[in-house]
Amino acid sequence: MSDQFISENASEKDQILCLCGNSEAFAKKFTSLSYRFVSCKTCESLFRIPPYFEIEAYPDDYYGESETEKFWLSPIISLLEYERKGRARFLSKFCNSESSALDIGCGNGKLLKKISELKPNCKISGIELDSKAARRASKIDGIRVFNNGFHEANLSDEKYSAISMIHSFEHIPNPDKTIQKLAKHTANGGVVYIAIPNRSSFQYKLFRKHWLHLDPEWHLHFIRPSVLKSRMEKEGFEFIKAKHFHPVQNIPGFILSTHNIFTKKRDVLFNVLKDKKMLKKIDGLLSFIFLGLFSAILFVPAIIEEIMATLFRRGATIDMIFQKKV
Repeated sequence: MSDQFISENASEKDQILCLCGNSEAFAKKFTSLSYRFVSCKTCESLFRIPPYFEIEAYPDDYYGESETEKFWLSPIISLLEYERKGRARFLSKFCNSESSALDIGCGNGKLLKKISELKPNCKISGIELDSKAARRASKIDGIRVFNNGFHEANLSDEKYSAISMIHSFEHIPNPDKTIQKLAKHTANGGVVYIAIPNRSSFQYKLFRKHWLHLDPEWHLHFIRPSVLKSRMEKEGFEFIKAKHFHPVQNIPGFILSTHNIFTKKRDVLFNVLKDKKMLKKIDGLLSFIFLGLFSAILFVPAIIEEIMATLFRRGATIDMIFQKKV
């Protein structure tokens, strides 16, 4: 069987248009959870087949059992809060009483809340599919939540001084259309802050179909950072910087990806950490104990990988920051 997937023979719905401009030949890579993944033969960006599956809503268990957070373990919540504060401090620099901030895939709205605390007069809006997370966000004072997808959200002619996409870009079909809409709604001098899984990372090369950040049920594409940078620049953005050091995301990513090699199901410990009720079942409790001990063994190798990946600019996740040219 040929390892080549010909996009031009697919239906319009399944047609892939890579940000590098290639829309013809893609190489088959692997299958995970019955989802096929193919790689662009020009730039090696990765796509799930079908590529433009429209997600209408996420199940409640995707967001965890808590009324406020995705995970129930306090140290994880504290680390996520620390990460949010850092991003909020940066984004708030571009906000004032006459500006607006937009978080696409705002989840529980906590990032926007942090921005609002730093810049109380900045108008804050979020986009999140009608879901448990959107209901969490809507409880935050002052936040406007669009309960649909980014492509469908009616933003009118609004221009935003700060737009964030924290691990939502890869969930949204048609990345080229996404970038065009970002350009339309970013104010001159405004910033777009995109956090994505890094197709060029050491972790992807090491774990491939077992990689935690592959998340095959929900992630539709993995654009190489260099390709994303080039496409954003064509749309009138200037590349400001990229950040590869993300221990909150990357160290657990290494550990949980290693788990996936040995467990029959994907992301076993990850799912237990979202749903504490699983500990009431003997298999859930045993998984938590065994995989917790295994995680302790893997902690030092995970730290070493994170340091090396940062030094060589191959972090498992990457934050990329762009500014709209004036």
